Amino acid sequence: MKTYPTISLLLVLFIIFGCRVQAAEVSFGSHEKLIRVYDLPENGRYISSDGRDFDIGYKYTTYDFFVIPVFIEGEGQFVGYINESDYELLTAEGIEVISKENHIPDLKSLVHIPAWDKWGGKVFLLAVFSCIVLLVLRKKRRKYDEENELEL
Repeated sequence: MKTYPTISLLLVLFIIFGCRVQAAEVSFGSHEKLIRVYDLPENGRYISSDGRDFDIGYKYTTYDFFVIPVFIEGEGQFVGYINESDYELLTAEGIEVISKENHIPDLKSLVHIPAWDKWGGKVFLLAVFSCIVLLVLRKKRRKYDEENELEL
């Protein structure tokens, strides 16, 4: 009997918010992400093959389930960061030269992958799993209590 209010609430929320949502992109699989690691001076020395200035960036790949990053695949690599979707591939020697010219001792210490990409998906999945376990235990507890009431 308690499920009717829940179903009614979900139906009302679907009607209210369902009209606004046209077509959401539902994707899962591997996705490349780019972050800026170090802002290089725009002096004309660090230009991509298509003529745009670049900074030092870090490219890594996440495995997403819908919009939730589940884990990071493999090691990332340093690239020439142009914007959030464009980058220039750099060789290890090129990165080393840029680091020496700009007095950057350790690029790896400057890499900060966003917490959502690193831990968000794991925390979300753990929370969902915990809720499912708690609901199952609650249901078993109710059933146990009902059986024991009948015996008294």
